Amino acid sequence: MRFITSMILVLIVFQNYSQELPNEFDLRDVDGENYVTNVENQEGGTCWAFAAVASMESNLKMTGVWNSSGETGDPNLAEYHMDWWNGFNDYYNDDATPPSGSGIEVHQGGNYRIASAYLTRGTGSVRNQDGQSYNNAPDQYDPGYHLFRPRHISWLNTGDEQENLITIKRAVKNHGGVATCIAYDEDFIDWQYNHYQPPENDKKADHSVTIIGWDDTRITGAPKRGAWICKNSWGSSWGSNGYFWVSYYDKYAGKHPTMGAVLFSDVMRPEFDNNYYHDYHGWVDTLKGVKAVMNRYTADNDEFIKSVNFVTAADTVEYTLRIYKTFENGVLSDMVYNSVDVVDYPGFHTTDLNPVVQLAEGEDFYVFLRLSHGGYGYDRSHTPDIVPGDDFRSFVPSDANPGESFYRENDQWKDFYDYEDPSGFMHTGNFCVKAYTMLNPQTGLRSSKTKEHGEVVVIGEQLQLKKKLQDQAVLKVYTLDGRKVVSKELKAGEAGTVSVKHLTTGIYIYKLRQASGKMISGKFYNN
Repeated sequence: MRFITSMILVLIVFQNYSQELPNEFDLRDVDGENYVTNVENQEGGTCWAFAAVASMESNLKMTGVWNSSGETGDPNLAEYHMDWWNGFNDYYNDDATPPSGSGIEVHQGGNYRIASAYLTRGTGSVRNQDGQSYNNAPDQYDPGYHLFRPRHISWLNTGDEQENLITIKRAVKNHGGVATCIAYDEDFIDWQYNHYQPPENDKKADHSVTIIGWDDTRITGAPKRGAWICKNSWGSSWGSNGYFWVSYYDKYAGKHPTMGAVLFSDVMRPEFDNNYYHDYHGWVDTLKGVKAVMNRYTADNDEFIKSVNFVTAADTVEYTLRIYKTFENGVLSDMVYNSVDVVDYPGFHTTDLNPVVQLAEGEDFYVFLRLSHGGYGYDRSHTPDIVPGDDFRSFVPSDANPGESFYRENDQWKDFYDYEDPSGFMHTGNFCVKAYTMLNPQTGLRSSKTKEHGEVVVIGEQLQLKKKLQDQAVLKVYTLDGRKVVSKELKAGEAGTVSVKHLTTGIYIYKLRQASGKMISGKFYNN
């Protein structure tokens, strides 16, 4: 849990303000700033990778992490590296022996759970300059690669009656582009590039795009107004410079159970040295009706557990995370870490350990997870649903071993290797509970925790002026809609520190007016 140090000179605690949303919003013009990267032109059936990467790039641009990480220009990540090395295709599947020869045909389809498995196991995403090649597979790893990964991948849904429409809007406004899907057909789109598939039409989703805004008054073929502004990956000569509109009432956009809407957020350079996991293929299925799960690992080095990544399968889930050092005769003992918190949406979530947990080389450790409801995500052998469609679906084998994953049932720990999976794929499943470790605990600070924005620096939960004031001043903070959420009078000599702990995630404008009349203003991103 983050905390505020004793060096704070001024502490302001506000209420958690709900954000009023405008009728129109476009990430390409947010108070003059563009938080969308260039429209790309995909090859093959790779739209799912382009939509996922577009969400990540938008988040990197909005937060400023791309530039604060030493990169230049706009964020530019390699979609085809994800396509080659996601681990679900006939080119490479490291969970099978041999690691190729089965799975989806390369360049012929994928989905956002495939993208999530690739990202959370630490394979990528890499920069465009590192590994972007369609015709020939780039190297999977290289010491010179710069990786970026989302700390959170959230599955959102507008609901059948659009009752959760505001959830998607807030995600776009506060975090950037949201990946979704449609069933593309010329019969569903008009000459002004408004797309609407009626719910009664049985055509399956076959294309992935990225929501970058909305227009509540947009007229489409739907019986009611309102549409998402979507970024496509068919080049800027298609549609309206590469963009188009999809009705709120489209059959799939924003509401497909696994392909829309998916937010890749809090994207950053991974700050860990080792990644411990058993779920190579990520979230394939969900186990319900058990009390808790755990994964057993053995430390490769003298190192420290920095963070844990896990899956939730429902909204507003309370989780209990523990680390144990001993498991004997069916009993866990030597607990060295315990925390309880809540995550809002289904998906993959990363939580930092505070303090970190020290490990000795060769030492076993057990990552325990208990969820309040929704069940526990796990991988297994399966035939994934993919876009662009069923023609390229193929069986993807997974592997598991005894003593890796366990579940708590009837007050006993049971080896998940022996679980009688209803799918029929026995001995192939592991729980989605990963441990990220570092060799030096001093390297565990998040790069996004300290960000400079003109005259201010954002450190954790604090907004600080870089220099002490030479005169009296008033510091005000506004939402992008112009709503004032902070107003504080500051004395000469103060550092001008205020808490942003209770502000919702998103972009804010600050204005500092000094008694001399000098005005300093800028923006900052609160996460």
